[in-house]
Amino acid sequence: MRTTIKPTRLRTLITTTLAGLSLLTAAAIAQPANNKEKNNNNNNAPQPRRTVLLSFETAPIETFLVDAKDANLRAALLMLPKRFAELRTEIEGADEIPKELISVIEKIMGKGARFSLELDPVNNAQSRFGVHTCISLGFPNEADARAVGKDIDTLWKDAAGPNPPRTSISKSIPTMQELATPAGLLRFGPRSTPTGWRYEVHFGSPKLDDLFASMQSTTLAGVKITPISRSSFDPAALEPLMTMFAAANPAGGMVAAQLADAGYFGENAISISNTTGFTESSSLSVTRIENARIHAEALGISETPLTAAQLRIIPADAKFGSISSFSLASTINQITRVEESLPPEANFFEMLRARVGVDIVTDLLNHLGTTGGHYVSDSTGGGGLMSLVAFTSVNDSTKLSATLDKLAGSLNSSIDGFTQAQLGKKLRYLTINRSNYRNQKLYSLQFRGLPIPLELSLGLTDQWLFITLSPQACMAAIDQATSSDPGFTTNPAFVSAIPTNRPLVRVAFNDVSRTIRDGYPALTLIGTAITNTVRSPSTDRDPGQVVPTYNQLMKGARATVSITTFDKDAYVTETTADRSTLVNAAASIGELSTYTPILASIGLRPPAGASSEQPPRANPRPPPPRPA
Repeated sequence: MRTTIKPTRLRTLITTTLAGLSLLTAAAIAQPANNKEKNNNNNNAPQPRRTVLLSFETAPIETFLVDAKDANLRAALLMLPKRFAELRTEIEGADEIPKELISVIEKIMGKGARFSLELDPVNNAQSRFGVHTCISLGFPNEADARAVGKDIDTLWKDAAGPNPPRTSISKSIPTMQELATPAGLLRFGPRSTPTGWRYEVHFGSPKLDDLFASMQSTTLAGVKITPISRSSFDPAALEPLMTMFAAANPAGGMVAAQLADAGYFGENAISISNTTGFTESSSLSVTRIENARIHAEALGISETPLTAAQLRIIPADAKFGSISSFSLASTINQITRVEESLPPEANFFEMLRARVGVDIVTDLLNHLGTTGGHYVSDSTGGGGLMSLVAFTSVNDSTKLSATLDKLAGSLNSSIDGFTQAQLGKKLRYLTINRSNYRNQKLYSLQFRGLPIPLELSLGLTDQWLFITLSPQACMAAIDQATSSDPGFTTNPAFVSAIPTNRPLVRVAFNDVSRTIRDGYPALTLIGTAITNTVRSPSTDRDPGQVVPTYNQLMKGARATVSITTFDKDAYVTETTADRSTLVNAAASIGELSTYTPILASIGLRPPAGASSEQPPRANPRPPPPRPA
């Protein structure tokens, strides 16, 4: 028996939804009430720029999985709609779910999708607050698009009862229906587009076909690719919201100013776009941050290209890592703002200057360079978590060493004073040990007399500062930095993907041939779960094993390499990887598994305020009576 929503409930739901939409969009977009009057009185006043805040487009799911290694995964995902339809007859009470709803979900699974969100306060004829959005799903033919529309119409009528909201045929798009709401015009139904038939939902008057590019072959980063997804984000669309927020809240003005300084608003505001697809031999993803060069300092990025000497700081046996040029100017400015806003009694920075004689900016940050990164390698600890190395270049190692000595001496003195006061004698259970390794400075945090398996370490050379989880990793990093070893760029897995004739400002890499071994076990578990999910208990439907054997997956696996450079004012990142989604997934899981001990320790920590004591039982046994 099918359940229906009562008309009164539907009207309440619609009224509440529209009221909520009105309030949210008003808070996000509405300008001061007199803006319209001002614009009418002054034709030369600047008009708000019509801006698309967010848009994305994806191809059908079957085109995401083009490699032969992904064939069974593609087959399994395409079986999901059939498995979903079977659940209606297997789950108790599921037969009350309208069959049209099951049909809609079955038909839209895995279809190519589009979404856009526009904020345009001037264009408010069909949207009271200038919010315009489009949700679109692609279908192979007109019949399929209309079939989804028919199911949705049935659901609409059944849910609304005898008095459904009144809709009309759209004058601009006759294949769609319209519904006037207090917040704006709602339009829904099938529509013919230059790329085929789609089922769409519009609110307001969104850009349609001119906003989305066709998912056809195109040239990207100098090579021909078939795109599978495109997306864009333009934060400048939020400028009206921030203007209102700044006017209503004193702190909002500071936030708005900082965002404007960082390039999120204004005439030269940044915007971000991404295109991902496949070439004949690899997958390729290109991300562009337009106008990034103009706001480089505020964004914390640098235009200074990486040198060969800097790249060799990472050893040839590194499994994964990254190195980039950066700027600390924004961080220093932020520290200055924070310190200026602190009351004297809570000014940590002034306390540090008074008690230790160290200024965070002049004595520490100003001595750091503009190149940094991290890596995990065999030579620094076997390729696991304990081999992790973080590093940054230094401008003045002598002055930085003096600062580190002050900090270490202050901590050690504080510990001496504490133990003297509490125990009557100096005991350094916790101390920063200072030593030399091959004429280079080495600092390590030691727990003397305590079985704690951790010794955080800092290593300082003339040009580099290293941070590691063990002294051994720090020593190995110093060895690499002071040797003539050419580094990771000589690894055959990366040679072809790292150009030597382009000014790179960032390089990131993952040696897939080595990280797959760490990620493969978890990948097989995920693959088996997918396989079992789509297998039918009543038929012989079976996609086969989703994940190939380890040797099959490893064969010809391509490393993941990401390079970043400037294209005029744009900050452009190009990432090449294997064509197989399963190969890339195994490599990503393998890289993430390196940090499993850290993630596990976070997960095992009790929530803040939780007691370690056992809670009392619901019906505790009463204590035995005491003898008279």
